Amino acid sequence: MNFNLDGYYIVALIFGILAVLDCFLGYLFPKRGLTLVFKLLFDVFSVINLLFAYLSTKEAGLIAGLATNIIGICRDLVFLQRGKSKVFDDVTWLLIFLLLYSLSLITTYKNPLSLLPVIGSLINTTALFLYSQKLNRILTIFGQLFFISFYASLIVNSELLTLLNLLCSCVTFVSVILGLINVLRFEKKNNVTNVNK
Repeated sequence: MNFNLDGYYIVALIFGILAVLDCFLGYLFPKRGLTLVFKLLFDVFSVINLLFAYLSTKEAGLIAGLATNIIGICRDLVFLQRGKSKVFDDVTWLLIFLLLYSLSLITTYKNPLSLLPVIGSLINTTALFLYSQKLNRILTIFGQLFFISFYASLIVNSELLTLLNLLCSCVTFVSVILGLINVLRFEKKNNVTNVNK
């Protein structure tokens, strides 16, 4: 493993750790708005993490991750406006973000394994678009399995940041399962079938 602990790398690690903490909180609450706010924070932390990791390592592959997290920030901001403006309720936004993630494959494709994070992003983006938090959590469980599989495949010669990404994906997976339990409890307690706000 390569651990180049210069100042840039340390900043990257700090924001990587913040992203992991955010991943844990992100899906615990049954409200859609809170999930999206935590997802937005995660994408911001990830952009900072990847930018400083790139400044430290100059690895070109980090640019692709940086670009997909910038797409994620835009997605989160648009999806947060759903229900507030008819412009943002249009399914066209979902299609635009699915297309952007699909196009990101052009810059990230190295082998069939590189399809895994793109598939995970497509599933998670669809989940975030939904109002139903139960369906959101169920889809996100499957999306996270693609990310976990991808990062686990990189373990052999991985760097600390790759291990942090694997940890983040696993923490998100646990958070989503706990969040699904919370959503089901919330719906049962309040006799509702869809937690929107």
